[in-house]
Amino acid sequence: MKITWITPRHPPERGGMAESSGRIVNSLKDRGHAVNVILFNSTFAMRPHDDNSSAEDYAELFWRRRAEMDGSVLVGFGGGVEGYLATLWAKWLNRKSVVMFRGNDFERGVHDARRGWLTHFILNEADVVCAVSSEMAARARALRKNGPVFHTPNGIASGDWVYLESDRINAGKWKAENLPDDRS
Repeated sequence: MKITWITPRHPPERGGMAESSGRIVNSLKDRGHAVNVILFNSTFAMRPHDDNSSAEDYAELFWRRRAEMDGSVLVGFGGGVEGYLATLWAKWLNRKSVVMFRGNDFERGVHDARRGWLTHFILNEADVVCAVSSEMAARARALRKNGPVFHTPNGIASGDWVYLESDRINAGKWKAENLPDDRS
């Protein structure tokens, strides 16, 4: 499958969203999919959440990258501008869209009186919506008129990890130094 992955954070940037984006893209590539990453900050020298971004910037991005997006599924990794653009551009290209909401994208977006329309546009127009918790998926389903909402955990399988004795010792030292005696 050909996938256009639209994200505001991706390696070599650091942080949880960048690491998740890199991990998912690498996993898709390992499974044989062709993934084209559109990264707002390096590819287009802008951040989609900055007030300095304009409609002209997004229009230019679409026309400049249209040919490489054509024929692909557009994935918005995040429920802000990236999810909005994946949904919008997929409609224009007669393609499918998937938007992957993270906690803050949905929680802040749906309650923001100025930008909430982005969240509602995505919920109403994206072909597939994903949410990182089952509770968020249920709330998204309550607002979505049609189409599937999937719970796609974005975490680690805790059963695959074990605490080392040094972890327990260091945690005990930290607690003793930083927490009052009545807290644990």
